[in-house]
Amino acid sequence: MVTAEQQGRETRARLMDAATELIAERGWGAVTTRLVAERAGVRAGLVHYHFRSVDDLLIDAALRMMRRLVGDVPADLLGDTATGITALLSLIGGYDESSADTRVFSEMLLAATRHERLRDGLATVLAEFRATIAARLRADESVPDPEATAVVLVAALDGLVLHRLIDPGLRELDLAPPLLRIAGVRVGPGTSGPDPPSTRRRPPWHSPTSPQGWVRGRCTLGHWSARPSGCTARVSDSSSDDGC
Repeated sequence: MVTAEQQGRETRARLMDAATELIAERGWGAVTTRLVAERAGVRAGLVHYHFRSVDDLLIDAALRMMRRLVGDVPADLLGDTATGITALLSLIGGYDESSADTRVFSEMLLAATRHERLRDGLATVLAEFRATIAARLRADESVPDPEATAVVLVAALDGLVLHRLIDPGLRELDLAPPLLRIAGVRVGPGTSGPDPPSTRRRPPWHSPTSPQGWVRGRCTLGHWSARPSGCTARVSDSSSDDGC
């Protein structure tokens, strides 16, 4: 037998499902009590019984969706940093102009500038996601500032989702290598970025006094590598042992 509490939770879930669908279809500002009730198949009075206002319903629905999206990223997906960034790109590959989640996300960002509770809730969800990324970067011990790097990476991923709404052609670009460079991670086996051909000019050395503290060169294994500036291993284009 279904209890009143269980029935109430189910009704709230149906209302939030309906609200999420309508945000994607019509936009945040066009969602009304009547539309939500019709979509959920309930009386209009139930909307305000469970939520103080339509905006409160939309906020709860949008934050629930964001928590689900972040929660859908399994901890073991991240693996090592290089594999993890490539995997995250694959994961968001389905977020384009045809994705309801993408449209809700874009509507939610704009609405967050007007609703403090939404802004605070979204900030919390994103902070938790950044903390997960930062923990992975810190575990690799290859990034001088994991927290700041995580901020840039997550912002880049969010921006990519939004830009694909405008220009679907961006899906054709291989974006893993530039994201890996942002993270200070080497590009090699296991990443989607191709290794530079041997005829390509070697990029300039990074200053040992730079904030990143990394130098770059072509190791004997044929992959571009990044290493701490204090490392004594020789980097060259020769076939001799360079400590790679």
